[in-house]
Amino acid sequence: MFSVSTIASAGSLPTGFTVGYNEAWIENNYGNWLASNPLFGESSAFNYNLVGTMFSGMAQGNAKIVRIFLFPAVQGIVINPSKSPQTQGLTSEFLTNLGAVFQLARTYNLKLYITALNADDMNAVTAQNNPVLHTYYQNLISNSAETYAYETLVLAPIIELMSNYKDVIYAFDLINEIEAAINAGYFSNYWIGAQAWIRNMAYPVTAAAPWLPVTSTAGWGYAVQEVTLGLFSGLDLNFYDVHIYSNSGTYSGQTALCSKVKSDKLQIVLGEFGQSSTTLSDTVQVTETQNFLNGAKSSCFSSALAWKYESTSQPWFSYLYISSGGGLGGIRPAYTTIKNFVP
Repeated sequence: MFSVSTIASAGSLPTGFTVGYNEAWIENNYGNWLASNPLFGESSAFNYNLVGTMFSGMAQGNAKIVRIFLFPAVQGIVINPSKSPQTQGLTSEFLTNLGAVFQLARTYNLKLYITALNADDMNAVTAQNNPVLHTYYQNLISNSAETYAYETLVLAPIIELMSNYKDVIYAFDLINEIEAAINAGYFSNYWIGAQAWIRNMAYPVTAAAPWLPVTSTAGWGYAVQEVTLGLFSGLDLNFYDVHIYSNSGTYSGQTALCSKVKSDKLQIVLGEFGQSSTTLSDTVQVTETQNFLNGAKSSCFSSALAWKYESTSQPWFSYLYISSGGGLGGIRPAYTTIKNFVP
């Protein structure tokens, strides 16, 4: 039995409007920023001090939320292609390092928005260029035994760890931009199959952690229309998340989107925003940042998260100056835009 206060807050995002950053991975260590990646033979590149430096900088800029990816390129997951199911659990250091990230978030008074899988990986993986990973993702999508192994051996330990750090957890994203997996052909019946997978994945998470707000993020250019049309409705999600990129920081369909969100009686976040061009321009970045934040706060959004706090491979997205050698420099003007936006 839950108390009345527990029921009222279960699965809900904090009230008010907050801002933050995406730091999905650190520097160029996409597939091993948090832990080793046995499938690609990569040792862990986890850097406690560097993560602390990032979190400190975000906090000084009045950010409250940081979005991170757990399993880019299946980082941290032990996969044995010769077994069925292939999922064998997590690498030895994964939970230790993740716990250290949680501690750093607590130190700097930040909340973590945690993304599990990244469907953009599935779009980049084919049977030709990586048959092992391609088969694994196919099984994870369509094989109930593989899905169950992932839920029990991978997600369950993470949920248990998060339950000890409820004060620093903002929300949980089942899969980033599932449109990528749909477009890559992982679902034979496209959106119908994707919706069923999201619903089936959401249930065990919310059952194990009824306090945890759960979603599946929408992107790939049509996120606003997809949510508005109801493609993410009725999937046992606690809130919606759309990703939008525009040099102007404005976009069409916001009114209809907010009407749909209110009709579904759910919250929504702008989980990623940034410029649409690859031009390294402080003017463009300041403009889109200011307009995205103003538009989100004045409409129906609970938070807005800029992509990306630092991006050595795509410096136009970075809110820090990146040197030619890839080192971090000073802050860009749009960092101050975010800092000044928060009262």
